[in-house]
Amino acid sequence: MTGNPVIGTPVTVTVRYYVLFCIAAGYCREEEFRLEPEPRMADLVEVICQKYGDEFRHKIFSREGTLKSTAWFILNGIKLAEDPLSTKLKNGDILILSSPLLVGG
Repeated sequence: MTGNPVIGTPVTVTVRYYVLFCIAAGYCREEEFRLEPEPRMADLVEVICQKYGDEFRHKIFSREGTLKSTAWFILNGIKLAEDPLSTKLKNGDILILSSPLLVGG
């Protein structure tokens, strides 16, 4: 047996919501999502937006559908700067959704 993960294994990601995202998520501070194998950040964001609706979606995306600069994606302690939605996720990742209001800009 190799040390490689089994292909097709679901991925569990912990999401922590800060500031405006916590409010938009109904004051939920943290929850786990179980995703299909080999997910990207865009997949996770879509699941979250479906769960919490347009109010949450508008915290992340502009009316034109572009990512807002005030939507910060901090994955495992590192702020994702370029194209965060294409980032591949792995089992056990911790995502913080925040804005510069809390962590500084």
